[in-house]
Amino acid sequence: MNEYQNTYEKEINLMELFVFCLKKWRWVLIAMLLIGLLAGGYKYWSINKSNQAVLSAEGQEKEEETETEEEEEIVVPGPQDYTDRYEVAIEKSLESLEEQEAYMKDSVIMQLDGNHLPTGILTFYVAVGEEAAGANVLDTLVSAYAAYVRDGRLAKELEDVDPDVSLSDLQYLLSFSNNQSGVSGVTMAQLETGWPTQNVLEIRIFAKNETLCAAYLEAIEEAVLAYSQELQATLPAHELRVLAATQSERMSSSIIDSQRQIVANITASFKNVQALQAELKAYKEAKIAEEKAKEEGAADSAEEKKEGETETVKPVWVNPVSGAVKFGIIGLVLGVFLVGFAAILVYITSGKLQSVECFEEEFGMKLLGRVADTGKGKNFIDRLVYRLEEGPYADIPYEEQIKIVAANIKAASKGLQKIMLAGTMSEKVLEDVCAKLKAEITGVEFSTYKQLVFCAAALEEVNEYDGVVFLERKEVSTTKLIHREKELVESRDVKVIGTVAV
Repeated sequence: MNEYQNTYEKEINLMELFVFCLKKWRWVLIAMLLIGLLAGGYKYWSINKSNQAVLSAEGQEKEEETETEEEEEIVVPGPQDYTDRYEVAIEKSLESLEEQEAYMKDSVIMQLDGNHLPTGILTFYVAVGEEAAGANVLDTLVSAYAAYVRDGRLAKELEDVDPDVSLSDLQYLLSFSNNQSGVSGVTMAQLETGWPTQNVLEIRIFAKNETLCAAYLEAIEEAVLAYSQELQATLPAHELRVLAATQSERMSSSIIDSQRQIVANITASFKNVQALQAELKAYKEAKIAEEKAKEEGAADSAEEKKEGETETVKPVWVNPVSGAVKFGIIGLVLGVFLVGFAAILVYITSGKLQSVECFEEEFGMKLLGRVADTGKGKNFIDRLVYRLEEGPYADIPYEEQIKIVAANIKAASKGLQKIMLAGTMSEKVLEDVCAKLKAEITGVEFSTYKQLVFCAAALEEVNEYDGVVFLERKEVSTTKLIHREKELVESRDVKVIGTVAV
């Protein structure tokens, strides 16, 4: 048997348990929202998945009806008419088609002849000194120039050359290469220099005509050399020289492929619009035929079935929002129950000092009083919980509570000159309470707050005092340690005056 286990049996006070659960209202709120969102989100996902299966089944059934050429009643899944959906889809498709046609009309790329493109190639030579020589240095420099070309900064510098070319088109027309075997317009004699480390960079641009191509080459040379000066401040010192600037007429398979792809996209968009318009027309005609059939009593003839034939119940479209809301509400309620159940388990199994109603019966010590937070400065819910927990005691001001405790200590410690203040809490937590008690009780020497269970030096000092007053906090101090510290004091023949619940 546990040496600190006593025969006292405490009945659980339902009101105390209820107040303890109310104190966890923040966790209750978090659990409600979390479980509610999870339940609602899961239901929304499952209903959407079911609706997709309904739509898929309807599409498959429509295909089978077309193949067998059987006239059947058109069933529209969902709570609304498909006419609006068709019209919105057609409108968006037309807008997309207009944007693609506008791009094909205004884009410079679409105006170029991919088989005969004026091409400008500017070749640079990067040289570094012997002190900074090395593959890593060259790789860093080449990466910097490549990024300058490919991330659009160089294209931004070339916008003024031809205002008719958009920034995105201009960036597409630019390319960068640092493969020495593939550079153009440079002889081997030009590559044979006196620097120990070298590399050749090539910037290529396609233009509408030779005049613009020449202008672009001049602007590129100026921009790249200016950027080279900027790099001197952050990257290793190097020298950038222009080796060659050439113009030629070339073919670009990438531009030809891009033009073909744009034309193919426009053709596909146009066919999609035509298909949607045809489907909308057929849908409207089917709706008119359906209404006419109902007026003529076609519904009665459709109910006549062959003997033994069963009618198939078709699934219907369900609104996912309403289902998600219902499950969300169920999740909110479930969150309350889960946190409440967890709080009850904590209350029963934590071993904390939960109540002081039967303190003397449980611990065999006098309860000298309560020093509780009056609830000021807290929010409305915390103040309400405090009043439920304390009852009429909640109206007693904090200073008056200190005085009541001090009066009880005086009455219980008559004739004692030295009193130790002890407990299982940290000194910093109870610093204010200890200071106010010492100020109220004169003629008695009090110690600083001691933790007898955790400090051997404090145990050695117990015999120097006439009595001990314990200060413990509800829902923090453990009952096992309270029993232990009481036994430690009594075993040294020192009087236990009582306990103050904080």
